[in-house]
Amino acid sequence: GGREQRRQAEAAFEAARQMFDVIVPPGERAGGDAEAGLVALRARRSALADDLAAGLSALGLAAIPEDPPGSSDDVDATERAAQSTLDQVNADVAQAELEARLSAERLEQATQGHLRAREEADRLQAEESAAVTADPDEALVRRHEEAEQAIGALVRERERLQHARPAEGLPFMEAAVDRLSRQIDEGRSERERLRTEIAQLQGTIRGVEGEGLDEKIAEAAREADGFDRECAYYEREGAILDRLHQALVDAEREATEKYLAPLQAILRPALQALFPRALLSLDPQFGPLSLDRGQTEQVADLSDGTREQIAVLVRLGFAELMLAQGRPALLVLDDALTFSDSGRLERMFDIFGAVAARMQIIVLTCRGEMFAGLGARRLTIDAAARLD
Repeated sequence: GGREQRRQAEAAFEAARQMFDVIVPPGERAGGDAEAGLVALRARRSALADDLAAGLSALGLAAIPEDPPGSSDDVDATERAAQSTLDQVNADVAQAELEARLSAERLEQATQGHLRAREEADRLQAEESAAVTADPDEALVRRHEEAEQAIGALVRERERLQHARPAEGLPFMEAAVDRLSRQIDEGRSERERLRTEIAQLQGTIRGVEGEGLDEKIAEAAREADGFDRECAYYEREGAILDRLHQALVDAEREATEKYLAPLQAILRPALQALFPRALLSLDPQFGPLSLDRGQTEQVADLSDGTREQIAVLVRLGFAELMLAQGRPALLVLDDALTFSDSGRLERMFDIFGAVAARMQIIVLTCRGEMFAGLGARRLTIDAAARLD
């Protein structure tokens, strides 16, 4: 009767449970890939349900019958065990479904993060490539070296001109050149500062993402270009002033030589009458510089008498130069030749006599006996009568 049907149903359920354990071993129910485990559990649950239905159909039952009155405790225990197994299977399926959803969400988040990271890397790579293409480091280094070489050449040229110019040159030109040189140095320092700032901004772009960095870099680059143009302008101004300075120096030298050459030519006969085969060099200010009598001697190293005689001869030369230009000339000497020896003094008297044929020479002295051999007309200034 009913008890036999109950026993047959339990036997069919136990056979299905054993088949489930064979298909899905207990050690594999909580491990492995969550999605694959979920699919397997669902398939095994469906197979278990099909086997149970087939077993009940073979017994002619639509479902497991309720316990008849007076059923034993073993039947109840078996039923509870079967129900517990089904509950565990359902719990495993629910856990697998939860793990599968969590895994899918984590996979989606990782995928989105990877895509964002790839897009950011591509963007930064493109910006870096554009910056390097616009102004590569090699070009900056090359332009810097060329600017350093050009500035060094200008500084060396300026130093050469300073050494070559006369002792008393054009101070305002030197001041202008120094001012422009300082401006060039300041422009170069500012340019280097801006280049350093550009490099720092480029590093910031590669490290962080921010708004307005491209505009700042472009503005700094424009400022650097402006300083480059200003530096080039000052360099051109410096070159122009250097050329102007050289032109003025050349003009000054030509003007000096225009007067020095005739003066030296006029001085030569009188000088060699006093110092045979001697040559006198004059500085650009027409002052005696050196005397060559077989060896060159600086005028400052000569004796007092020799320096005095040369000074008188230079005055005679200027007077002769004025006469040659058609201008009147008069030579006045006040207590001159006081350190000359008698031999040199007589030769100076001969020179005075030759020059006196072309101009008037007046010698003022309180040592009349020294100039007795001059053979000139002597004039005496008497003491004025004292007025009461």
